[in-house]
Amino acid sequence: MAAFLAATARAPVLAALMLMELTGAYAMLPPVALAAWLAARISRRVGGRALYQDEAEIRRPAPGRCWFRR
Repeated sequence: MAAFLAATARAPVLAALMLMELTGAYAMLPPVALAAWLAARISRRVGGRALYQDEAEIRRPAPGRCWFRR
């Protein structure tokens, strides 16, 4: 679960810490952190953009324009 989140969001530290908080299995932090880091590295190597980068570019208005003014 942490590896998938790390690969899609490209945030391995967030993914590892989130999984540790959800499960409470703090003894598993080193292998989970390693898996998240590897997944993020492979995701960067394969290419494409992170999940949240695409979302931010879609919702961002053009410079100098406001979405509620026409």
